[in-house]
Amino acid sequence: MATTNTIDSCSSISMRPVIISLGKLRLSIPVSTKSDEWISAEVLRDEFIHQQSLVDAVDTTADLENQAEATVELAARFLGFVASRVLDNTECKAARTSLLFNVFKHFTSSYLSSEDVHSLASSYDTGVRKVVLSSYFSALSVLQEQKAANIPTGPKSALFAAAASGDASIYALFGGQGTNEVYIDELQSLFDIYRPFVASFISSMSEVLVPLAEEKQQFSPFYTHGLDVYSWLSGATYRPSTSYLASVPVSFPLIGLTQLVQYLIVCKATGLTPGELSDRLAGATGHSQGIVSAVAAAASTSFESFAANSKKALRWLFFCGYRGQEAFPVVSLEPSLVQDSIDGGEGTPSPMLSITGLSLPELEPHLAKTNKHLPENSRLQVTLHNGPRALVVTGPARALHGLVVNLRKIRAPSGADQSKIPFSQRKPVFSLRFLVVGVPFHSVYLAKATDKVIEEDLEGDELWKPEELRIPVFNTEDGADMRSLKKSITRSLCSQVLTSPIHWTKATNFPKSATHALDFGPGGISGIGPLTARNFDGKGVRVIVIGERGKGDAELYNPTSLVREDNWVEKYSPRLVKSKDGTIHLDTPFSRLLGKPPIMVPGMTPSTVKAGFVSAVLDAGYHVELAGGGHYNASALRAKVAEIQSKIPPGAGITLNSIYINPAQFGFQFPLWQELRKEGYPIEGFCIGAGIPSTEKAAEIVEGLKSAGIKHLALKPGSVDGIRQVINIAAANPGFPIICQWTGGRAGGHHSFEDFHQPILATYRAIRKQENVILVGGSGFGDAEDVWPYLNGDWSLKYGVQPMPYDGFLFGSRVMVAKEAHTSSSVKDLLVASPGVDDGQWEGTYSKATGGVLTVRSELGEPIHKVATRGVKLWKEFDDTIFKLPKEKRAAWLNEHHDEVIQKLNRDFSKPWFGAKKDGSPAELRDMTYEETVLRMVRLMYVAHEKRWVDITLRNLTGDWLRRIEERFASVNGSGAKPSILQSYNSLNDPLPTIENFFKAYPLATNQLLSADDTGYFLAISQRRGQKPVPFIPVLDATFEVWFKKDSLWASEDIEAVFDQDPQRVCILQGPVAVKGSVKKDEPIKELFGNINAALIKKVTERFYNGDASSIPSIDYLAVQPGPVQVSGTVKVTSSEKEIVYQFGTSLPKNDVWLKAFAGSKLNWLGAFIGLKSFVQGASYISNPIRRVFFPRAHEKIVVGLTNGKPTSITAYGGARSYGIHDTEFKAAEVVFNPSTNLIDVTIYEERRGVSVPLLMQFEYKPSMGSAPIHEIIAGRNTRIKEFYWKLWYGDDEKLPELSIHDTFTGPEVTLDEADIEKFCSVVGNEDESFKSVRSEKISAPMDFAIVAGWQAIIKSIFPGSVDGDLLKLVHLSNSFRMVNGAKPFQAGDVCRSEAKIVSVVNSQPGKSFPPSSTAVSSPISKTTFEITEEPDYVVTLDSEAEIGVLQSKEWYDWEDETKPLVPGVPLTFRVQSSVSFRDRISFRELTVTGDIFVRDQLKNLKKVGSVEFQADDAHGNPVVAYLQRHGVVQGQTVPLANEGYKLTTTEGSTSFFSPLTNEPYSMISGDFNPIHINPYFSCYAGLPGTITHGLWSSAATRKYVENVVAKGHPERVLAYDVSFVGMVLPGEELTVNIRHIGMRDGNIVVKIETVNALGEKVIEGTAEVSQPTTAYVFTGQGSQEPGMGMDLYNSFACGSRCLGWITPRRRRSTSVVSKGQAIRQRYMDMSYDAMDKDGNVKTLPLFADIDIRTHKYTFSHPNGLLFATQFAQIALVVTEKAAFEDMRSKGFVQNDCAFAGHSLGEYSALASIADVLAISALVDVVFYRGITMQRAVRARISKTFDDAALREVVDSISMLTGSLLEIVNFNVEGQQYVCAGELVALQTLTNVLNYLKVKKIDIAKFNGDVYR
Repeated sequence: MATTNTIDSCSSISMRPVIISLGKLRLSIPVSTKSDEWISAEVLRDEFIHQQSLVDAVDTTADLENQAEATVELAARFLGFVASRVLDNTECKAARTSLLFNVFKHFTSSYLSSEDVHSLASSYDTGVRKVVLSSYFSALSVLQEQKAANIPTGPKSALFAAAASGDASIYALFGGQGTNEVYIDELQSLFDIYRPFVASFISSMSEVLVPLAEEKQQFSPFYTHGLDVYSWLSGATYRPSTSYLASVPVSFPLIGLTQLVQYLIVCKATGLTPGELSDRLAGATGHSQGIVSAVAAAASTSFESFAANSKKALRWLFFCGYRGQEAFPVVSLEPSLVQDSIDGGEGTPSPMLSITGLSLPELEPHLAKTNKHLPENSRLQVTLHNGPRALVVTGPARALHGLVVNLRKIRAPSGADQSKIPFSQRKPVFSLRFLVVGVPFHSVYLAKATDKVIEEDLEGDELWKPEELRIPVFNTEDGADMRSLKKSITRSLCSQVLTSPIHWTKATNFPKSATHALDFGPGGISGIGPLTARNFDGKGVRVIVIGERGKGDAELYNPTSLVREDNWVEKYSPRLVKSKDGTIHLDTPFSRLLGKPPIMVPGMTPSTVKAGFVSAVLDAGYHVELAGGGHYNASALRAKVAEIQSKIPPGAGITLNSIYINPAQFGFQFPLWQELRKEGYPIEGFCIGAGIPSTEKAAEIVEGLKSAGIKHLALKPGSVDGIRQVINIAAANPGFPIICQWTGGRAGGHHSFEDFHQPILATYRAIRKQENVILVGGSGFGDAEDVWPYLNGDWSLKYGVQPMPYDGFLFGSRVMVAKEAHTSSSVKDLLVASPGVDDGQWEGTYSKATGGVLTVRSELGEPIHKVATRGVKLWKEFDDTIFKLPKEKRAAWLNEHHDEVIQKLNRDFSKPWFGAKKDGSPAELRDMTYEETVLRMVRLMYVAHEKRWVDITLRNLTGDWLRRIEERFASVNGSGAKPSILQSYNSLNDPLPTIENFFKAYPLATNQLLSADDTGYFLAISQRRGQKPVPFIPVLDATFEVWFKKDSLWASEDIEAVFDQDPQRVCILQGPVAVKGSVKKDEPIKELFGNINAALIKKVTERFYNGDASSIPSIDYLAVQPGPVQVSGTVKVTSSEKEIVYQFGTSLPKNDVWLKAFAGSKLNWLGAFIGLKSFVQGASYISNPIRRVFFPRAHEKIVVGLTNGKPTSITAYGGARSYGIHDTEFKAAEVVFNPSTNLIDVTIYEERRGVSVPLLMQFEYKPSMGSAPIHEIIAGRNTRIKEFYWKLWYGDDEKLPELSIHDTFTGPEVTLDEADIEKFCSVVGNEDESFKSVRSEKISAPMDFAIVAGWQAIIKSIFPGSVDGDLLKLVHLSNSFRMVNGAKPFQAGDVCRSEAKIVSVVNSQPGKSFPPSSTAVSSPISKTTFEITEEPDYVVTLDSEAEIGVLQSKEWYDWEDETKPLVPGVPLTFRVQSSVSFRDRISFRELTVTGDIFVRDQLKNLKKVGSVEFQADDAHGNPVVAYLQRHGVVQGQTVPLANEGYKLTTTEGSTSFFSPLTNEPYSMISGDFNPIHINPYFSCYAGLPGTITHGLWSSAATRKYVENVVAKGHPERVLAYDVSFVGMVLPGEELTVNIRHIGMRDGNIVVKIETVNALGEKVIEGTAEVSQPTTAYVFTGQGSQEPGMGMDLYNSFACGSRCLGWITPRRRRSTSVVSKGQAIRQRYMDMSYDAMDKDGNVKTLPLFADIDIRTHKYTFSHPNGLLFATQFAQIALVVTEKAAFEDMRSKGFVQNDCAFAGHSLGEYSALASIADVLAISALVDVVFYRGITMQRAVRARISKTFDDAALREVVDSISMLTGSLLEIVNFNVEGQQYVCAGELVALQTLTNVLNYLKVKKIDIAKFNGDVYR
């Protein structure tokens, strides 16, 4: 029963898959389970696989990377295979048809559900594409033939659907001759792919052509191979050669056939009849013969009529081609002429010559010149006007070759660089190419052919009537609609093709409604389509080239997207908008980008270097670029930006123009500009001048600008290539605005040689293809009339192209006469007086003054326009003479014209000749006295009537020269140093009195001529970098051009600094065309630009709004209109009249997508509030925090409140915790907009212990400022934030008290609770047993717990009102602990009181910082910033009286006791404190340094001997600390280990841990309730990447490894811990601690700590100091010596070599032949010792009795070496131990206050090393003398049996019997060496006893035995 059920179940399955496996591919196709179909499927599958295995077609594709392509190919091949087998067997036809239907259905559903088969295959390899298409259409054809029902089809063409609905207007194009060599391949491809659809059609057309060819073959040689095209295509017969097929009689009908086949294929592929297709066409035309195909298509309604019309067309084309060739037969040309043409690149001569790149007016003179030499029957004429610069000349080939020869003479050589040639003088660039057309169509040469075609061939038959044309067909000569013809269409066609010229732009002058044109070929990209597309530029008509060679099929058949071309007039013409405040704005891409009128001032040196002028333009509401060329260092540029910021309205943005060609300036300016924007400066844009970066470099630049928040990049190309590079940059950085500033050669200042118009004509289309390019034009604009044709685009009409509107305009030269411009008044007068010229005349400036302007070459070698003053004319004269010479020839020329040049410089130029005597006569520098040079410098560089120097650096230059003179003459009248006359360069602020006194002191300098050395020095310092170039020329040599041209422009803005204030001397930048507009002096910039803007608005109103201002559309503010974005489907949206609710689940949309959708597509407050990337905060820019607040969060609900359909509020519920599910109804954030006040209130809520604590932020919506419409209200902002935080940390009802930065903040008394300690340790993961109550009777608290105990005191330091910081950005920057000496770790039960005091408020890079509380908040510079620094102790040792004198000269130094003056060599210890208040980041408003000076006494205690006291205002450094750093040594420094130490954490994973998923436990135990750690709304508002983990948690979690790894489980040994938080830690991150022993400090281990995340990025770095177990240092005594000891120290340790340098060699000889030797001898003679004779008398005896006055030498020796002689052994041991200890101390190994001991001799080492009792020299002397003494006292061994016990017995007996003190004190070497001490009597007795025992040779053992026996 079960089996039966199974069979029944299987029998119900109607489809099952047939599996096709081939190579790496596997295909499953569902087919019917019906037996016949299934059997057919299996049979055909096997046959297919076998066949494919033989041809190996798909396997090759399968090896490619594109597996999807290979799969589609396999499916298509199987589909085609099945289709080819359907009719093989009549019995199987039904089954195979059904199988084909299922395979076709699978193919369609799998691959064509959303795209057409052409779109599917468009990206495939050519071979694969052909397989896919041919297989698909083969199968479709078979199914249609078998009349299968419900054949699946792909989606329909979006283009034709739009045409049917009236949303698109399509025109058909048919090409003509010119593709003769390629059309047959195109036809073959169409035949192969679409054979089922076109085979019968082509066969029927062949039936028309074959008999015609056979008939004519009897009379002409044109058809030797006939015209059986079907046989050629099918392969039935051999296809003739290309030359045969390219001949006109053959190609004429076959090109027409190719077009008609393509038209038929479009009908078949779209399922449209020819009539239905023509219904979707708005018109048609054809180029030359293509007009006939256009007529045939226009007259067809059905496939039958299309076939009939095609036959008519082919007959006409056949006869026309035949008669054309008959009228103009092919003639032979000599081979040399043909070869010349081929070599010249024009190709084989023919009757038609294509000329591209010349306009008709440019060509006609050369045509006339050629025709003048030609007979009537060989004249040439322009017959094809394909475009304004695309022409075809027709005539005999020989005559055309003559024209080519003439044109070659005027054509620029291929690849020639003409960029340095004035545009009008350049040779034209154009191309010449003979068309492969053997008949001069459209010319008088074919005048007789028309009648023959009509009367003889067609026998008067009228092929078409006008009324048969269903759509317009446009005449190729005049563009008329052929339906309106009153005469024969056939005759009209003959005229259009044979004799009438083509005016293609007229034929294709379709109505403005046209949107698309379909090119039916042939030729593909070489056909008529691309040529027509160029003519359509800007008209909004897109050309689609259909066919295999055109690749346009995918677009034609695309079912989803409809691509359109831009209509430049519609898209880029200016419009107007009225903002919410009622202001009417010009609306262009430029104004939308910047929110300002499309008028700007470019960066110009020196005009836009000054902050005043830049500020004035910005304040007036216009865009301006700060010129970077006038800023030579970062500090100057930073200061300039700050100055501008202080003068402009909030929100106005600053743009820098940086010179790319100057790598030094660009190198610091570009990174600084990003840095300034990140710091909040109002930085808006960046412009690169004088060079275009590579695409790769530009990508880096753009990325840097984007990451910094800078809005746009401007580029200033100087040529067509430069413009194209700008386009490439824009294409590589889509979405980032690129402003292309084009000025051409007529611009003021530096300029190119380019025409203003031609480069834009050549590139405008490419520019507009990049949506992110804003085109700005400059040069030649003076008023609104000048700008208007460029704003509306009409300027380009005279060039025969579409209007080309600009987006914005530069006014550079024009603004130099504005009131706020710093141009000197007399210079402005010259500008106003300059007449200027029109655009066509400005190139005259290259040779002479034109319109008052000249072109000269700048110091960069580039052309530059300047007003033709006397000085500039002299410049031009020198350019044309000396500066043209090679540099090696210039010196000779100058020598020859020496006096003439000096005369002209002094008479005409702003930089006169420097050399002059007192009487004013010219002189050489070497012939001037020192005094004369100084007076001349003052004359030329000091503006006496304004009592100022031209530049401060020139004052300093003069000072340096005076110092040089002083060095030269100071010692002339006496020896010894003299005080300088020039104590300060400030004395030169009024130079003449100082100079007078100077030369009174050095009278010889008034007569002495300059020495050669000083002449060279003067020239050198006059050219120093970083110094303003000198305003004079001191030498005439090969460098003359540099002196002459350097820094020539500044004088135009400082005419008073020119030595005679003559404006005719100076160089003034000015454009020759723009200067026409400078007719009014001192017009305010706001008025100047305002008038232009108003006039343009009026013109736009009249032109585009018919003068009706009320029709101007209204918007809130001027900005780029955002596009619509749909809310992700993962967000549930519900709407009502009052609100829109967005509910998030667990799957969230991307932030950017959500925010774009949330902001909406309207320019309103909500769009700005959510959509803008930046807000204005005070005078700064900040990243928009609201965007981050409304990032999508899981389970969050956002409600947008509506009033009258407009948004007025936003409320976010839930999501207030970063981990876990928070209360979904908790109101987390709320935004309320007040339309009447434009105020926006933002409230963010934090839950603290069940209470919602609100933080209110306020913003203002300013629609009047389109570039920055959202401004944060600063008033009270930081106070509100402080109040919020105070409540969080101190209680909901607590109010913020008044606190001072000078207060001492106290916290509550805290008793450390055991449970709190354990909880804290649990939270931070510190599991040490000393913190566990179950393991310790009284647990300790870790060092980090001090934060908990002192939190409320520490955190108060951020609340003083005078510190106006942004606490929302409150983060810990560092964390530091240090155990106080003698202190013990916290223990449970300890009562703690905490105090905190602010010792520093500084503006660091992150913001304001408050050490030691280690908190930081962002804030601008304020007056409250100060810093109190306890400087480290410095030890200063002064080795000479001179050094002491330097110290005593310091005003801050005070010695207390003058009776005890400082002497050289005494170490001074300085202990000082610095207190500063900051003016800015690098200078102080006030500096105070106080402290004490100490010396150490004999007990090493510090004793005060002096004090330090210094106070200064406006200081730029700390001179006290600077002195100490130069001359002192810092105490207590860490001594690094060699090779950076070694790693202590080595076990993999042993020091890894994870940050907590939630930070709430740490918040609760620590009291740090900062919501940025737990509430994502706050962390996002603060700009953090998430709810960052507490830095103090990370610190504590890291520090536990210091206790465990370094302190070996002894937390109390951790003395100090100091870390910085260098990276943020997010919840759940894996962290790893790396500890490295890097050094020692006073015997303590110093380790480096790094905590890194999983990416290897550091988040914590710092150091810790850990004590070692207590160590005692023991020094050995004699007997430990060995050869070679200490040599390692001597060789490797500097202090060791110094110590060991005192050791004596093995044999020491004292020689008394010199006075030094006598002194040594006397010292030995003076050595003595006391001894007692046998009578008990004490005598003093000489230690060296054998040395007396007559001793000449004395030698020490020892049988084992001197090292074993006591006097040398002891000194060697002591010094070696001293060196070893000093080595340890220098490495930081020695602990402070350590215990020490010395064994015998070792006591000397210990006292000298640790207690510093003896200096090394004294130590050596003492020990040496001691050793000598002991050596004298050494006696030989008493006897072999005298041992330790015997000595004890002797000593004890003597002590007892004499009653005197005698003891053994040193047991050095057992049985060998002992030391006894006691009273002298007892010691003498011991000596006598021992001597007796030795002399008598008493055997002690035997003696004792005898005694006790």
